[in-house]
Amino acid sequence: MDINQIPDSHFYFFNNINALIHMCKVACGIDSQVVGEQEIFGQFKSAYKIADDLGLIKSRLRLYIDKTLEISKKIRTSTKIGINPLSVSGLALNLVKRIFEKPENQKVLIVGGGEMAKLIIETLYKSGIRDISAINRSIKVMNITDTFNVIPMPLSSSHKALEDADIIITSATTTVPIIGKGAVESALQIRKNKPMLFIDLAVPRNIESEIKLLEQVYLFSIDDIKKITKDNFLILSGGKIEIKHDRP
Repeated sequence: MDINQIPDSHFYFFNNINALIHMCKVACGIDSQVVGEQEIFGQFKSAYKIADDLGLIKSRLRLYIDKTLEISKKIRTSTKIGINPLSVSGLALNLVKRIFEKPENQKVLIVGGGEMAKLIIETLYKSGIRDISAINRSIKVMNITDTFNVIPMPLSSSHKALEDADIIITSATTTVPIIGKGAVESALQIRKNKPMLFIDLAVPRNIESEIKLLEQVYLFSIDDIKKITKDNFLILSGGKIEIKHDRP
């Protein structure tokens, strides 16, 4: 979508001290979907460099950004905000491990081809999961390592892809759901009701919430992840994460 097509209501603006406070919250991870996540700090610095290379950073703004980086580093080293150094992709992996005893034996389908999708694939790959496929609007190769890459299938292949997948993780940018209850019902029939785990990280959602009514289906949304990480504490019990899955 072209930026000029995005309604003004989808943006928010801060001035003066409020802008500085907002930058600090973002860089520290306070405003992250996973409080204290590590990736956001790197993304903040990357955005700073890109804007600087484009000549968009003036002296006064540079002063405030440099102060933001200083504050963020101090907060991360002097507080427990990063006590659980997990990202959204890391939590998705934890959910996978919670549902499946041997996740490395499962087939994973990634819906989307953006930065989040790539981070998810990287996290899964590092954990030992190798059977990873993807679907996306554009067929653009996602290079994960020197020896491993994923070439997304077109969206028209989604029905067949669902039939083969045990774990479906979505992060595509859409205005309407990509995966509906009917498609999942059809896939379950072909799979002979073999369980399916859905993790919907997209906003708006990529998956119709009605699929939670289906037997053998586990559905988690980004809102569930926010609940799991509320106040930046994962509830640990015997080395396992205690969570409630979205089931009737």
